[in-house]
Amino acid sequence: MDMDFFDVSFEESLDEQLVNAILDVGRDIRRLFEGKENQSRILMILRLQRVVTQKMLIQILHIQPGSASEILKKMEKAGLIIRVPNEMNRRASDIVLTRQGRSVSEKLIEQRRGRYREMMACLSEDEKVSLFSMFDRMKEDWQQRFRGCAGKHYSIRGFIAAKRKK
Repeated sequence: MDMDFFDVSFEESLDEQLVNAILDVGRDIRRLFEGKENQSRILMILRLQRVVTQKMLIQILHIQPGSASEILKKMEKAGLIIRVPNEMNRRASDIVLTRQGRSVSEKLIEQRRGRYREMMACLSEDEKVSLFSMFDRMKEDWQQRFRGCAGKHYSIRGFIAAKRKK
């Protein structure tokens, strides 16, 4: 193989460097999550919302229905959740935390808060506000410019708040 191919040097534009830095940070954030991420997120969603349907979880987590079913089965088997018949739609079930699920979710939330504090420790409060403002501006621009490609919610709370407004 011709090694000169790999020696090609090129200069990245500032835009390319920024996008690559954001992608790198995103990958690092994903690596810092411990355990089964979707199970953890479901536990935290249920801690905030108390009752959700599988359809809601699919929308919040952006996962396939089959994946959601598999995760929920494992969580049910582990005693973290129960499914109860939905009063308004007999074909749907409401998903609720068990006592054990609540306990695990509280621990996860505390771990997550500590991890987030640690991850952002290198920034001052002003820098955090400034960075958030820049991400917010980018997100708004991308939603208009790329129609549907940019996500609409920063967090589980944001998704739930948007659902309540409808």
